[in-house]
Amino acid sequence: MSSKSQNEYVLGRTSPEYQRLAAQAQVLIPATQSALARAGVSPGMQALDVGCGTGAVMRLIADVVGATGRVTGLDSNAALGTEALMQLRSAGPDVFEFVAGDFAEATPIDSQEFDLVLARLLVVHTPDPCEALRRLWRWVKPGGVLLVMDQDMTAARTLPAHPVVTRA
Repeated sequence: MSSKSQNEYVLGRTSPEYQRLAAQAQVLIPATQSALARAGVSPGMQALDVGCGTGAVMRLIADVVGATGRVTGLDSNAALGTEALMQLRSAGPDVFEFVAGDFAEATPIDSQEFDLVLARLLVVHTPDPCEALRRLWRWVKPGGVLLVMDQDMTAARTLPAHPVVTRA
């Protein structure tokens, strides 16, 4: 999302929304762990979690890549990402980094290519999913993996109609 559109995040950027995200992350642990295993994530890998939010997925990745790996989170919400980074580092191991920035813009990241680039529940919030996937690919190194976990919204409807749901 661009800087302008991040303010339009339909679910808000509030404490109750962060609590909802944390609860959602708990529900998604088994599916995320399974996806990481099927993607071949292993110790020592360098990973990027795009739209890292509360850092829940970063923790799951770190559990696999271990102390010899590296997990970088990217999120447009600098306050949430910084708080997540502090919590992750306090629980160890110290394999975490956070970059405040918008994945849709050319946010520079020190390690420009990763073994794993993961985006969970991110693409659904973008106006152009195909362009979002192209942008995510720019960080995947040759032989690396792009793992996208998202919602299939083809059957979703709201009454009254909401433009975000209609677009999704």
